[in-house]
Amino acid sequence: MPPDREQTLLDQIASLHAKVVELSALNEQLQQAVDALSRRIYGKSSEKLDPAQLEFVLGQLARPATPPPAAAPEGLQPTTRAARSKKQRRQRIPENLPVTIQTIDPPAVIANPEAFRRTGEEVTERIGFTPGSFWVIRQVRGRYVAIDNPAAKPIIAPLPACLLERGTADASFVAEVIYNRFGLHLPYYRQSEMFASLGVSFDRKTLCDHAMLGADWLKIIYREIQAEHRRCRYRQFDETPIDYLKPGSGKAQTGYFWVSNIPGGSVFFHWRPGRGADGVAELFGDDPELPNDLGDAQLEDLLHIIQCDGYSAYRSWAAKRPWILLPGCNAHARRKFTEAMEQAPGLVGWILRQYARIYQIEARLREGKAGPALRAAVRASESR
Repeated sequence: MPPDREQTLLDQIASLHAKVVELSALNEQLQQAVDALSRRIYGKSSEKLDPAQLEFVLGQLARPATPPPAAAPEGLQPTTRAARSKKQRRQRIPENLPVTIQTIDPPAVIANPEAFRRTGEEVTERIGFTPGSFWVIRQVRGRYVAIDNPAAKPIIAPLPACLLERGTADASFVAEVIYNRFGLHLPYYRQSEMFASLGVSFDRKTLCDHAMLGADWLKIIYREIQAEHRRCRYRQFDETPIDYLKPGSGKAQTGYFWVSNIPGGSVFFHWRPGRGADGVAELFGDDPELPNDLGDAQLEDLLHIIQCDGYSAYRSWAAKRPWILLPGCNAHARRKFTEAMEQAPGLVGWILRQYARIYQIEARLREGKAGPALRAAVRASESR
């Protein structure tokens, strides 16, 4: 074979070998992406490893083949209901409920009842609730005129403060609906059935309206919690998907709860339909425009620590804000090692064992209700 021909073939072999190596690496990356997606869709949500399983991996024993995941069940077709054309009527209060009467008279009448003559009354009724029973709160406000001046304008006590002046739901019942829905996660149709078993019928729309009424009154507390979080220099951020119904779309869409947590303090939830960096900005709060050439002392005065996962929206938001630090989370770091178990079972198994020891230390501190100083000392001596 001529030397030039031989050299050409050797060059082709080298080129093909390099291509095989490149394609093998690409195939490995794609396989890892497919495996990660399969685990997210079909795998278990917990990342805990049984100690025996960890020893099994570290011992380089052959692992049994994992059975293929079961196919996901097909979703139910959404159903639609024709809009009701009837006008919404005021909730009728059942007549068989026990009644508590509250008599409300003007202060002038209470101070000198002999000087006034009762000419009528106004009655307001609302449905109250205690666990397991309904009752009617009947507020009777007498109308009076002065005996020595019958031509004067009648006087009547003002209606006590309430959630909705012409509404039939007392605050106790509105609180029950909200607690059932968001504390016990009972949908409105189940609440409707539960209340019907107690002798009072409410349709789902009425219960939903009550929840919206209560939410409107609770806005002031929500804003105070939001202000508390925006004043805090160290918070933990996360976002979690939640389906919601959008009128006219015919199906559920995905929105996000953006969560801000003050360690050892309160939690603040902010809902928005998107998952972009705008959500981080809204959760963080007021963000004044500052020059990029701030000194170290100025940066220290403005420093905010936002602990979060590796989602890119946090990094893109913080890129132009040098006063923002984004420390990571050990739980998310551990997840990456769990995903790499197949690539290096021996090394990854050893690392996961160290994580297990750290978690045991943290569990002991939680059970002992250790304070911040003790936690710092134990971590410095045992977790390093």
